[in-house]
Amino acid sequence: MCLFESHRQLGNIGVQYFVLLKELSNVKGELTMRNKLAKYKLVKNQSKKLVLKKYKVQEMAIQELQTQELDVQEQNRKESHVKDSNQRKVDSKSFKQKIFAQFNSVKTQLVKYVRIILQIAVLYFFSFLGTYVVDLLGINFPGSIAGLLILLTLLLCKVIPVTFIENGAGFMLAILPLFFVPATVGIINYPELISLHGLLLLLSVIVSTIFTIFVSGKICQYIESKEMAKHEEVAEVIK
Repeated sequence: MCLFESHRQLGNIGVQYFVLLKELSNVKGELTMRNKLAKYKLVKNQSKKLVLKKYKVQEMAIQELQTQELDVQEQNRKESHVKDSNQRKVDSKSFKQKIFAQFNSVKTQLVKYVRIILQIAVLYFFSFLGTYVVDLLGINFPGSIAGLLILLTLLLCKVIPVTFIENGAGFMLAILPLFFVPATVGIINYPELISLHGLLLLLSVIVSTIFTIFVSGKICQYIESKEMAKHEEVAEVIK
C-alpha cells in the first residue's frame, strides 16, 4: 500500500513536472514572442525613422532645388532687366547720335549754301568794280572781264585766298551753260549773224575759245608745278 502511494506520488510529481515544463515552455515562448515583437517594433521604428529621415532629406533636397531654381530665375530676370536697360541706353544713344549727325549734316549744308551765296556776292562785287573802273577810265572794255582780271591779280598776289571764292565759283561754273541760253535765243533778233558775217563771227569765237582754253591750261600747269615744287621743298626741309 505504501509502495502504491509512493508510485502515485511519483506519478503526480512527474505530471506536475511536465506541467511545469509546459508552463516554462509557454513562458519561454511568450518571452520569445515578446522579444520578437520588441525587435519587430524596434526594426519598425528604425525603418520608420529611416523613411522619415530619407523623406526629410528628399524634402530638403527638393526645397534646395526649388531655392536654386528660384535663384536662377531671379538671376535671369535681373540679367534680362540689365540687358534690356543697356539695350535701351544703346538705342537712346544711337538715336541721339543719329539725330546729332543729321543736325550736323543739315547745319553743314546750310553753312555751305550761305557760303556759296556770299561768295557769289563777292564775284558780283568784282564785276561791278570792274564796270566802275572801266566807266571811270572811259575804256571800251567789258566791265565784267575787267573785274575778273582784278580778282585774278588779287588771287595771284595772295591778297585774297582761293577758298574765299572757291565754292561760289564752282557753283557758277556748274550752271555756266545756263547763262548762254539768253544770248543764243537773242540771235533770232539778228538775222545777219546767220549769214557769211555770222559764220566769220562764229569762227572767231571758236578760235578765241580754243586760245583761251590753251592759255588757261598753261597758266594752271604753271601754277600747279609751282605749288608742287613748293610742297617738295617743304617735304625736304621736314626730312
